[in-house]
Amino acid sequence: GLQTGKLLGAGLDVLENEKLNQLTPEQEATFDALAALPNVIFSPHVAGWTHESYVRINEVLVKKLISSQWNTD
Repeated sequence: GLQTGKLLGAGLDVLENEKLNQLTPEQEATFDALAALPNVIFSPHVAGWTHESYVRINEVLVKKLISSQWNTD
């Protein structure tokens, strides 16, 4: 795939284990192999940080604040 060109590239935002200092030897080998490829990028778990996602988060929070679920009166 990535090494043969069948896949042009990969952008990885979420990893199974995101604590790099706690990777198993197998996870570390996989991470190192992917990180060595010029067509792979890693991001620090921020793919969901968009204007639209923040608007949606705020809408959900407002609905919860208004609902009886959070109403302590």
